[in-house]
Amino acid sequence: MADTAQRISPSETRYAAADVRAFITDALNTAPAIERVQELLVNHVEGEQLHPSVVQGTPVGLIEDIVGTATNEDWTAITTQLINDAREALLGEEPETIGAR
Repeated sequence: MADTAQRISPSETRYAAADVRAFITDALNTAPAIERVQELLVNHVEGEQLHPSVVQGTPVGLIEDIVGTATNEDWTAITTQLINDAREALLGEEPETIGAR
């Protein structure tokens, strides 16, 4: 049976729970986070020093911390790349030709 669990965001957007989990897992497996996540897990598994609730809460703060460092320049670069990718996928245009319009 397929997992049909849903999550509702503060803006009332519905997401499949599996998609939310995949998104968070992907974020935690990137360069800015992976070392801190691995350290946390090693401390938990080897030392049994951390209560599972501490392990559970740490990734939330880590993701918020990383996203919170993004500047307008970062968001502009991200959205520009997304737009270029969409134009290339939908129109077959190479990103270099986009700025020439």
